[in-house]
Amino acid sequence: MAALQNAFSSSAPIREKREIITDSDAATGIVTYEEWRKNGKWDRADGPACIRRDAATGTVTKELWYSDDRLDRADGPAFIERGAATGIVTYEAWWKDGKQFEPSTAQRAAWLEKSGERMPPPTNVIVFEPKPRTPAM
Repeated sequence: MAALQNAFSSSAPIREKREIITDSDAATGIVTYEEWRKNGKWDRADGPACIRRDAATGTVTKELWYSDDRLDRADGPAFIERGAATGIVTYEAWWKDGKQFEPSTAQRAAWLEKSGERMPPPTNVIVFEPKPRTPAM
């Protein structure tokens, strides 16, 4: 019985199973999909765990940053979408430990500076132009 207990309490490191799954466009040869897994879960320490590229342009259109199967990124958005033709970010969502949060202006500015990402101009600006008043008759 002692030999069995020693086998399970060994200090030997547990081997991790890492996989990279890819798919390519047959016509262009561009890798259109990459998926990084550790022990069957989406996980990558040094980049996005899921990447999608446009088959025609090769532009990265989607990045998903995961750690242990949870959206997670310390220094930027964990979910990014870009336009295939322009490469400009069209959507971003910030996640840490599987929980979504709104970054501060300083966090977003630091990420833009570090990454060199381009963002479209704000579209939530509403221009209000009052209608001219018509005189009462």
